[in-house]
Amino acid sequence: MRGQLERLGRYTPERAREKFVARFSPERTRLIDLDGRFAGCVTVTDHGAHVEIEHLYLMPACHGSGLGSRIMGVLMDEARALGKPIRLTVLNGSPANRFYQRLGFVETERDPIDIQYFWTP
Repeated sequence: MRGQLERLGRYTPERAREKFVARFSPERTRLIDLDGRFAGCVTVTDHGAHVEIEHLYLMPACHGSGLGSRIMGVLMDEARALGKPIRLTVLNGSPANRFYQRLGFVETERDPIDIQYFWTP
Protein backbone atom coordinates (compact mmCIF):
# COMPACT_ATOMS: atom_id res chain seq x y z
CA MET A 1 0.00 0.00 0.00
CA ARG A 2 2.98 2.28 0.29
CA GLY A 3 2.74 3.40 -3.34
CA GLN A 4 -0.96 4.25 -3.00
CA LEU A 5 -0.39 6.15 0.24
CA GLU A 6 2.54 8.06 -1.27
CA ARG A 7 0.47 9.06 -4.33
CA LEU A 8 -2.18 10.43 -1.98
CA GLY A 9 0.40 12.19 0.20
CA ARG A 10 -0.57 10.09 3.23
CA TYR A 11 2.45 7.85 3.77
CA THR A 12 4.69 7.97 6.77
CA PRO A 13 6.54 4.84 7.92
CA GLU A 14 5.47 5.41 11.52
CA ARG A 15 1.76 5.77 10.73
CA ALA A 16 1.74 2.78 8.37
CA ARG A 17 3.43 0.55 10.95
CA GLU A 18 1.24 1.80 13.80
CA LYS A 19 -1.98 1.19 11.86
CA PHE A 20 -0.91 -2.28 10.74
CA VAL A 21 0.35 -3.41 14.16
CA ALA A 22 -2.77 -2.11 15.92
CA ARG A 23 -5.02 -4.33 13.80
CA PHE A 24 -2.72 -7.26 12.97
CA SER A 25 -3.79 -10.63 14.35
CA PRO A 26 -1.58 -13.59 13.42
CA GLU A 27 -4.23 -16.14 14.42
CA ARG A 28 -6.72 -14.63 11.96
CA THR A 29 -4.24 -14.00 9.15
CA ARG A 30 -3.98 -16.34 6.19
CA LEU A 31 -0.91 -16.45 4.00
CA ILE A 32 -1.54 -16.65 0.28
CA ASP A 33 0.61 -19.18 -1.53
CA LEU A 34 0.82 -19.19 -5.31
CA ASP A 35 2.70 -22.10 -6.85
CA GLY A 36 4.86 -22.50 -3.75
CA ARG A 37 5.76 -18.85 -3.27
CA PHE A 38 4.40 -16.16 -0.99
CA ALA A 39 1.84 -14.02 -2.83
CA GLY A 40 0.26 -12.04 0.01
CA CYS A 41 -1.93 -12.24 3.08
CA VAL A 42 -5.45 -11.52 4.30
CA THR A 43 -6.92 -11.19 7.78
CA VAL A 44 -10.49 -12.36 8.36
CA THR A 45 -12.35 -11.64 11.60
CA ASP A 46 -15.74 -13.07 12.53
CA HIS A 47 -17.55 -10.44 14.60
CA GLY A 48 -20.68 -12.55 15.08
CA ALA A 49 -23.10 -10.46 13.05
CA HIS A 50 -20.64 -9.97 10.17
CA VAL A 51 -17.22 -10.93 8.87
CA GLU A 52 -14.54 -8.28 8.45
CA ILE A 53 -11.78 -8.50 5.88
CA GLU A 54 -8.64 -6.59 6.75
CA HIS A 55 -5.15 -6.45 5.35
CA LEU A 56 -5.75 -8.06 1.95
CA TYR A 57 -2.33 -7.46 0.49
CA LEU A 58 -0.92 -9.04 -2.66
CA MET A 59 2.62 -8.83 -3.91
CA PRO A 60 2.82 -6.26 -6.74
CA ALA A 61 3.67 -8.99 -9.26
CA CYS A 62 0.25 -10.54 -8.54
CA HIS A 63 -1.76 -7.38 -9.18
CA GLY A 64 -4.05 -7.64 -12.18
CA SER A 65 -3.64 -11.42 -12.40
CA GLY A 66 -7.12 -12.35 -11.14
CA LEU A 67 -5.71 -13.68 -7.88
CA GLY A 68 -7.52 -11.03 -5.82
CA SER A 69 -10.84 -11.99 -7.40
CA ARG A 70 -10.19 -15.67 -6.69
CA ILE A 71 -9.34 -14.94 -3.06
CA MET A 72 -12.40 -12.75 -2.61
CA GLY A 73 -14.53 -15.45 -4.23
CA VAL A 74 -13.39 -17.92 -1.58
CA LEU A 75 -13.96 -15.42 1.24
CA MET A 76 -17.40 -14.51 -0.09
CA ASP A 77 -18.33 -18.20 -0.38
CA GLU A 78 -17.24 -18.72 3.24
CA ALA A 79 -19.35 -15.76 4.40
CA ARG A 80 -22.29 -16.98 2.33
CA ALA A 81 -22.04 -20.43 3.98
CA LEU A 82 -22.15 -18.71 7.39
CA GLY A 83 -25.04 -16.49 6.29
CA LYS A 84 -23.02 -13.40 7.22
CA PRO A 85 -22.31 -10.14 5.40
CA ILE A 86 -18.78 -8.83 4.91
CA ARG A 87 -17.45 -5.44 5.94
CA LEU A 88 -14.16 -3.94 4.82
CA THR A 89 -12.36 -0.61 4.63
CA VAL A 90 -10.48 0.74 1.61
CA LEU A 91 -8.22 3.76 1.32
CA ASN A 92 -10.08 6.65 -0.31
CA GLY A 93 -8.60 7.09 -3.79
CA SER A 94 -7.29 3.52 -4.03
CA PRO A 95 -7.91 1.52 -7.22
CA ALA A 96 -9.17 -1.22 -4.87
CA ASN A 97 -12.42 0.73 -4.54
CA ARG A 98 -13.39 -0.19 -8.13
CA PHE A 99 -12.40 -3.80 -7.46
CA TYR A 100 -14.73 -4.16 -4.46
CA GLN A 101 -17.56 -2.30 -6.20
CA ARG A 102 -17.30 -4.74 -9.12
CA LEU A 103 -17.70 -7.58 -6.62
CA GLY A 104 -20.95 -6.06 -5.32
CA PHE A 105 -19.71 -4.24 -2.23
CA VAL A 106 -21.73 -1.13 -1.41
CA GLU A 107 -20.26 2.00 0.17
CA THR A 108 -21.76 2.64 3.59
CA GLU A 109 -19.53 5.34 5.04
CA ARG A 110 -16.75 7.68 3.94
CA ASP A 111 -14.26 9.99 5.60
CA PRO A 112 -11.29 11.88 4.13
CA ILE A 113 -9.05 8.80 4.45
CA ASP A 114 -11.16 5.63 4.20
CA ILE A 115 -14.31 4.22 2.62
CA GLN A 116 -16.33 1.54 4.39
CA TYR A 117 -18.00 -1.18 2.30
CA PHE A 118 -20.61 -3.83 3.02
CA TRP A 119 -21.53 -6.95 1.06
CA THR A 120 -24.58 -9.08 1.75
CA PRO A 121 -24.69 -12.69 0.53
